[in-house]
Amino acid sequence: MPEIRLTMALKVAVLAGMLGGLAMGLFHILFTEPVIEKALAIEKAFATSEAEVVSRGLQKIGLLVGTVVLGAILGSLFAGPYALFNSWLPGSSQRLKGLMLTAFAYWSVAALPFFKYPANPPGVGEPETIAYRQTITLGFIALSTLGMAIAVAAYQVLGRRITGSVYKNRLYVVLIGYAVYASLLFVLMPSNPDKVRMPMELVWQFRVLSFAGQTILWLVLGFTFSLLWEHYSRRKKLVQRQVTG
Repeated sequence: MPEIRLTMALKVAVLAGMLGGLAMGLFHILFTEPVIEKALAIEKAFATSEAEVVSRGLQKIGLLVGTVVLGAILGSLFAGPYALFNSWLPGSSQRLKGLMLTAFAYWSVAALPFFKYPANPPGVGEPETIAYRQTITLGFIALSTLGMAIAVAAYQVLGRRITGSVYKNRLYVVLIGYAVYASLLFVLMPSNPDKVRMPMELVWQFRVLSFAGQTILWLVLGFTFSLLWEHYSRRKKLVQRQVTG
């Protein structure tokens, strides 16, 4: 297995993450913002506060900048496991390993937490519970990621140290174990304490679009990283052949 340079993986992953964040931000500006406008109109109808401090135009710019920064952060977090635990990732090629890591990260960081704590439009949620809601959501993401990491490690350990029927059926063993873990995590973690006081049709439109945005980010990150890394690997091999030749 070729050595994976952390610095290069970090550069490629951050670039891929920024592109994913940009795609996510543009998607939200085009499709999610109209839903947010409707939610804000409903919120203003019941609010007693003054006019908004930041204009909607600046908020849209902030959204785009924020998603690019988020993509860069996720890319940097993606690079570490890819470089440091590359040999533990399933896949016969570096591209496939990158796509598999993307799938694991997408499920544990985005999809599973979203099913437990779906996003809500502005106006849903009490200001007093923001810190609590953020804490339980981040805690769920951390435990979800830990469970996925343990599942991948268990699959590799069973493949390297166990023989017989357990080795042949280790995928099913790991999947069942992870399913039990994820189910317990989903059930035992506290629910969102705030009631939704907004038309559910609008809420679900926002939730579907939010989930689609996260999916776009991870799709672009994963495929862009895999393509860029494959290009880098080919270029590196070409340089090595020129040097040795």
